[in-house]
Amino acid sequence: MQLTRNHWIEAALQTLGRRGVEAVRIEVLARELGVTKGSFYWHFKDRDDLLEAMVSAWEEETRALQEE
Repeated sequence: MQLTRNHWIEAALQTLGRRGVEAVRIEVLARELGVTKGSFYWHFKDRDDLLEAMVSAWEEETRALQEE
């Protein structure tokens, strides 16, 4: 399976929920996903870019829930 940007975001959100924002680290996520850090940089420019994508995903999910 080829990882997408959304796979990284989902893994990061799960890590955030379990262990907090300090645990959302590229090396940790790569290890959990079974890939190299290079895969991360294919989808994001840095950790801040991932954190921003996480917030956007959360906002979209929250908005969708409110519309139900």
